[in-house]
Amino acid sequence: REEDEAEPYKNKYEAVDLLKNLLGERAISADEPAPSAESSGNESSSVASSSVQQKFASGSPVAGCSSSAVLSTSRPLEAELAEAAVRIRCGLILLETDLLADGQSSIEAGLQPLEKNPEDYLAWLIESYNALGALYSDRGDLSVALEWLQRAEELYRRMTGTGTRHAHLV
Repeated sequence: REEDEAEPYKNKYEAVDLLKNLLGERAISADEPAPSAESSGNESSSVASSSVQQKFASGSPVAGCSSSAVLSTSRPLEAELAEAAVRIRCGLILLETDLLADGQSSIEAGLQPLEKNPEDYLAWLIESYNALGALYSDRGDLSVALEWLQRAEELYRRMTGTGTRHAHLV
């Protein structure tokens, strides 16, 4: 949708609210109350994780995941991947709207499941690392920015060196 000049981030805020609703977290818009009393305030990630796992496991069309999860300690479950994808996408949108601290924490919260098998999630990780590198660079924390950007570069070199291309999670 085309953005209204009077409300330049309205569509982005709506998108973030939809994603946060999937996670069972409070929406960022002031008009919308928290989904439940349980999810307001300092919510643990396990509560959010179980909420997302229930939504994605219940066959929600938003999930886009098949029902056959690989049960292995080295590979994240589909529900974990879905939650990671939602958190990262939410974080990237928040960075675009200048809600930088919220965007940073959301992206960082989504990285752990993907980092278990970085070769399988190169595109997501590169995009996330680059966004965090740019964020820290804008803040003037160049040593941290460089660390994130070097991680992105390392993954990019791995991806181009093997000749493989990986798309974002669906």
